[in-house]
Amino acid sequence: ALEFRNRQAALHPPAPTAPFLYQMAYLVDADDPGLVVLPTHRVLVLEPPSMEEGVRRRATTLFQVEEVEATGPAAAAREVERRLNQEGAGRGCGVVYGGSGRGELWWLRPQAEEERLTTRLPGCLASLNVTMFDEVVMREVVGMEAQEAERLGRIRFHPRAWEAAEGLAPGRILFILRPPSPNEVLDVADAGLTMPHKSTYFYPKILTGMVLRSLDPSIREEVPSCGAG
Repeated sequence: ALEFRNRQAALHPPAPTAPFLYQMAYLVDADDPGLVVLPTHRVLVLEPPSMEEGVRRRATTLFQVEEVEATGPAAAAREVERRLNQEGAGRGCGVVYGGSGRGELWWLRPQAEEERLTTRLPGCLASLNVTMFDEVVMREVVGMEAQEAERLGRIRFHPRAWEAAEGLAPGRILFILRPPSPNEVLDVADAGLTMPHKSTYFYPKILTGMVLRSLDPSIREEVPSCGAG
């Protein structure tokens, strides 16, 4: 919305009622038990596919790698997700390998967490699972910035882990992430920071098309005036 506003403001004369200065918003009580924040999982495309063994080898230096027994990639994804989200589970992510369908849990080692996250980033960001993926998995284990991998089409995003696992081809790795809580999202906002890219999937989604507004720059919004006295 900010980028759109800036581009439109450069093209059209400024006016306090220009539609690009306003943004529609849907407000919901963050304490409502019906509000759920789901994770957005990642599929990493390895180039070349032989990178898989090197990725796993480097992961063992930063994570405790635990194999998960399951038959088939979708079953492995479900079991990995279940174990990852158990109460009291450690800090980590799930992994399913394309081709073999092998599942693993990567538990972040305390020293790696302190050196790569805690001492480098604000606490509200360092505690996020997506931050761990971007800063430790992508930067340290894969050896590539997450933004660059997305630009090159080497990362794909999926809201449901088991669906992503079903079609997982050789040379691809599915990373299953733990969802952030609504309070974690609020902590980041209260600190004046922004959540990492593709870190949340809010449910339920509001229906598209219930309310529409024009972005035609020739239209002026009606701004109520305050009466004097």
